[in-house]
Amino acid sequence: MTPNVTPDTMAAVVQRCEAQLVGWRVTRMREALAGAPLCVVAAGATHGAAQLWARLHEETGHPAWAATPYDFVARPLPARTRVLVLSTSGRHHDVLRAARHAVQRAPTVHAVVCQPGTPLADVLRDAGDQNGVLTLRAAEPADAGLVPVYGLLPMLTLAARVRGVGGLLAPVFERAEGAPVPAERPRDVVVLGAGLAAPAASDLAVKVRESGLCPAVALDPRDFAHGAFMAYLPGHTLVVALGLPGQRAYLDRFLADLPAPAVRLQATRGGVEGALELFARGALTLAALAGAHGTWPGRADVPGWAGRLYHHAVDDG
Repeated sequence: MTPNVTPDTMAAVVQRCEAQLVGWRVTRMREALAGAPLCVVAAGATHGAAQLWARLHEETGHPAWAATPYDFVARPLPARTRVLVLSTSGRHHDVLRAARHAVQRAPTVHAVVCQPGTPLADVLRDAGDQNGVLTLRAAEPADAGLVPVYGLLPMLTLAARVRGVGGLLAPVFERAEGAPVPAERPRDVVVLGAGLAAPAASDLAVKVRESGLCPAVALDPRDFAHGAFMAYLPGHTLVVALGLPGQRAYLDRFLADLPAPAVRLQATRGGVEGALELFARGALTLAALAGAHGTWPGRADVPGWAGRLYHHAVDDG
């Protein structure tokens, strides 16, 4: 399959999402989550959006964190914590289990999904009117194969709007550029990012792994410097460094000491728009890697034992 992720196609999906976000929907979501700690539950392709949402919520002066469904069920929930569940399909058993767990413990639980009439919506609505579900259609049926990238975009768009970012967001994606990628298939990928660059770094690592290209990990640059570099093999490990404008000088010094060149994804904007730009640039860079080496997210040859791992259900034990 030829990767079909371009600046124009990403911008079209974001524009479609923006058209659905009339003011009252954004205001209702903002008010429902405001003034308290927030836990954002997501897994796989949407976990990067959960990390961004949590970091943006922290800027309002309240604690926030992202959790996978398994981690969420296994941890205590502080008093007054709101819960937000992000799920493209709203159907995975672990997400549903986490939602049932949440409605028993949180004063309010909200979700964002990309398909109408999902079981996740039923779980929250049946638990009480204080909960809510916002459905943002991400893609037309012809785009179904692009969900690993495009299913994330509604979550990012809504996170920015809830944070109060004005103006059109589609041009952020329309003007994004990928980075040149090496001709040789990497043995593994290390993605570096900190602060508002960290969610996009995590997202890129997840998508590299899910593509079947090679193992990948996302790290803060300082974690890489504190021993994680021991698995680094110059010339075979691809290092991708993501940064906002204020992080450029540090990354310049950091990457200058690597014994092999790194791929740079440098945002031209700061703040939330810069964070979104890094998601866009990461998706385009992944498309270039996938095109060069014949892989694409969701098309890996998954062995039977790995499929069984994926379908184990989360429980309270």
